[in-house]
Amino acid sequence: MTLAFSTQLNNKPTYFVEKVIFGLEQNKFIDFNELGYFFGEYYGKFKEYFEGTITNTVAPKIHTIRRDEFNRWKAGYDIHFVINNRTPQRYQFAPVVKCTSTQEINIVYWYNPKTQAFDSPKTYVDGKELDNTVLLKLATNDGFDSISDFYAYFKGSFNGKIIHWTNTKY
Repeated sequence: MTLAFSTQLNNKPTYFVEKVIFGLEQNKFIDFNELGYFFGEYYGKFKEYFEGTITNTVAPKIHTIRRDEFNRWKAGYDIHFVINNRTPQRYQFAPVVKCTSTQEINIVYWYNPKTQAFDSPKTYVDGKELDNTVLLKLATNDGFDSISDFYAYFKGSFNGKIIHWTNTKY
């Protein structure tokens, strides 16, 4: 199944392509020599280099979070990592890997009638509330730089799945 990734969010580069490739390399889905192939193919298609640099200072993206209203994502399914999906510029930027597992994720914004405002959001994975340590790990493993960036993207209550291609669990 296709997993499409944004290259920009709020007029800022996401570096998701680079982070996914770095995560695949770290987890031995792709070796260092294959990196050159994917970077060369990208340059051949778009006549530009990746914006980001893959170094040990970049946190790898090792899963993604998506709505899955029809319960389509399952362990064992092929993952095709793409950008510019459903356009003539569609590009698969990494090798096909298998979905290893999924986990339910719920982000809840509670309205507090006493303060007449929304309290800080709470995040639950498989029904368990995440503390800030685990939440930071989830956010960075999903490609965000911080918990605040994570919540800036998920601005309201959200129900979906974490789609894993490694053995990480929360």
